Amino acid sequence: MYANKSIELFYLFFQGILIFQVIVFLVLFWITQKRDIIFYALFLFFAAAYFFLNAPFTFFGISEALVFQSKFYAYVNIPLIIIENYFYLLFLQYFYKGLTNDMVVENTLRYTLLIIPVLILFFVVVTIAGTDTQAIYYTVKLLAVIPAIVICYMLWNKKLPFFNLMLGGLTCTIAGTLLTVCMIILRNNGVHHILTYGYPLIFIRMGLLGDMIFYLAAILKKWHLQEKELAVQQVQKKLEIANIRNKISSQLHDDIGSTLSGVSMYSYLADSQMLNGEHEKLKTTLQTIQRSSNEVIGKLGDLVWSVKTENLSMDTLVEKLIHYGQEMCNAKNIEFCINVPSHLESIVISEEQNYHIYLCLKEAINNAVKYSEASKLVLFIKQSVTGIEFSITDNGKGLANAKSHKGNGLENMKERAENIGAAIEFESGQGKGVCIRLVIRIPH
Repeated sequence: MYANKSIELFYLFFQGILIFQVIVFLVLFWITQKRDIIFYALFLFFAAAYFFLNAPFTFFGISEALVFQSKFYAYVNIPLIIIENYFYLLFLQYFYKGLTNDMVVENTLRYTLLIIPVLILFFVVVTIAGTDTQAIYYTVKLLAVIPAIVICYMLWNKKLPFFNLMLGGLTCTIAGTLLTVCMIILRNNGVHHILTYGYPLIFIRMGLLGDMIFYLAAILKKWHLQEKELAVQQVQKKLEIANIRNKISSQLHDDIGSTLSGVSMYSYLADSQMLNGEHEKLKTTLQTIQRSSNEVIGKLGDLVWSVKTENLSMDTLVEKLIHYGQEMCNAKNIEFCINVPSHLESIVISEEQNYHIYLCLKEAINNAVKYSEASKLVLFIKQSVTGIEFSITDNGKGLANAKSHKGNGLENMKERAENIGAAIEFESGQGKGVCIRLVIRIPH
């Protein structure tokens, strides 16, 4: 039995580092609940068990020959190797989950995991056959190296995030494994040296130590990147909130504020009319106040609806538009027809788009119901690869010149369309009804 105090101290130090790292990663998993961390902790745990089993002289002063020739060692040693490799592959799979959408990467890691059952079957067969345990050992180790080499090539070829650090860790593991196998082969061929007979596993220990260092660097870098992404998302969220606040402030001031100013003015007028006994005029003024108040309530409702997250989709917008059209047409005994695709592609829109699209089309429906003298109103929606087209068409009296007409909220509709980069067209003629077409371009 060869013995070297420096190597023995390294073995003890290495085992302590492994146990410490297992505890550290378990604590990290408890804090973060990330699966890649727990799988790496399990990998280190079984690696620690394997190295503990393979250093009986270091820890107990027991002859290695006595342990290595036992049936217990033969049936426990190889499964530990297989299990630790299995958890290492699981760690790699979950480490890159969410970092890349490359299906080649995902499938490579997934199929590599299938090698583990093959190794288990191989171990069972050769054990039953009574094959030399040492031959089994380095055969399994070499088979375990193959997927590691494949993964190394994939990391380098795909230039995945942190590939240089992960490649460094895998390279350390592969190099340590191959050198260890070489030591065992040399020992079996009668080469007498302190590394072949006394400490053949020192290289794989050094390889694992290097792997841990590289992985720690990788996970710290990954967390730093995730923190930066989170910070960017928070800034974007703040900007979105600020934009919503500015929009609400603008609408309250420009639109709702002017209506409320009118209500206030009419309130003073009503007070004067009541004092002067002008009852007929007072009645008209109160009706105006009521109408303006209902208008404010409607505008506030539209504003609140437009900024709710659950309403920021084309499906929800169309549903609300149809509901409004049906209510308005039913109140005036106008036939309301709908030509809408049975399935609209799920498109998420911004608060600003949601608000202006709805108010623009609402204005079109409102104008048609109030001023067109139509008996029929049609809502038509068509979806294409470039966007969505809305059209509101009536069979009413029409406009003499739709393009030059300034009344009935047409200018407001144009302005709203311009605010969201949409295109709007007005088609009409005397006695030919009105068609208002709004085209929303969807970026891809």
